[in-house]
Amino acid sequence: MHKRTTNRLSEMMANADNRYVLVHAVAKRAKKIMEGSAQSNLEISNNKAIVTAIQEIIAEEGH
Repeated sequence: MHKRTTNRLSEMMANADNRYVLVHAVAKRAKKIMEGSAQSNLEISNNKAIVTAIQEIIAEEGH
């Protein structure tokens, strides 16, 4: 994971009222990414899906 993503994730965890909600949101988004990649015949690793989900959630919080 990129250092910038890791630092931002640490900030998200520190500011989260409930870490379970944050973990659940990342897992849910990663699952959708994995399902979408299967539909388009692209192979994506679980780690890549999780990192992508984290980055998307970080981007959402920035808006």
